Amino acid sequence: MIDSSIAYRKCMAGNVANSGGSHTQHALRGEFTGEPFAGANEIKRFITANITPDSRSRIFRWSQKNFVDRFPMGRVIPKSPMPWESFGRMNDVELKAIDAYLETLKSVKTKERVK
Repeated sequence: MIDSSIAYRKCMAGNVANSGGSHTQHALRGEFTGEPFAGANEIKRFITANITPDSRSRIFRWSQKNFVDRFPMGRVIPKSPMPWESFGRMNDVELKAIDAYLETLKSVKTKERVK
């Protein structure tokens, strides 16, 4: 049986994938300073994407299939610090859980940061 609970989805997105840690702005000491999953975090001179359901989010118009199909493709943006190899090993159920959880988040508009 597939666990489709909100708790499972939240665990996959926040703990297993650590999407919240990477896609939430934080201070040098680690405390979060931005809205969860709203991007604008700088990692190795790379600004993370807003992955909330905001209309300006990079993934806003993606279907669940687009989301699931993207991860096995691996790194397509040069120097992206995202651990694509790990995500590429996730199965469809795990990726669908992450996508479903991201859809439940508050839509957050963030300022575009250019590096």
